[in-house]
Amino acid sequence: MNLVFAGEIAAYSTIALMVCIIIYVEYYFSTGKASKIVRYLFYFVLLMMASMFIGLSWYLSEPHGFLNSIIAINIIMVPMISFLVVLFYFYSMDWKTRANVNRLLLPVLFVLNEILMTFFVLKLLGFRLNANILIALPQTVNSLYFVLPMEVEMVASILFFKIKGTIRYLLGALAAMDILSPALFSTFHVELLVANALIMVAGSAIKI
Repeated sequence: MNLVFAGEIAAYSTIALMVCIIIYVEYYFSTGKASKIVRYLFYFVLLMMASMFIGLSWYLSEPHGFLNSIIAINIIMVPMISFLVVLFYFYSMDWKTRANVNRLLLPVLFVLNEILMTFFVLKLLGFRLNANILIALPQTVNSLYFVLPMEVEMVASILFFKIKGTIRYLLGALAAMDILSPALFSTFHVELLVANALIMVAGSAIKI
């Protein structure tokens, strides 16, 4: 097994695992049975994965060696321990808010993980990216490796949370626009621009 083939297997396995984890978290939260400790456990898992992707991406971006290996491990471990301490602190507090924190926190963690996962996968597949993820962000989010998993997770959230009415159609239109992005299929740039324009018109009509 050559390194290229091994890298492809690792990349696609990472994507599949990430999608499965996020869909499972969406499903569990949609049931309304998630206790406080389970919610915080899910938060920790998502934050832990984010720190792992940062550390592994840094390792792939730098020359391999003993020192860089130690730095990569610390990039993973230090935030992970910090997250554990912070989450334990908030878990021990008996505080209640009127707003549903999960509605904001979960999507943020999902998107953060998807961006970092895509950056790591592209590095693993040998794409030339700037080591600074902020600079490489446009290339990262305009990748099929980012869009397709997000599409699957969006459809799953619509089904699990039983979103109905106008919002359901608008989210469906948004998902269609994402998958038909000209940035993903530059060969059909004009055709996809027209398709996106028609979807926007249809979405506006539904909203009205």
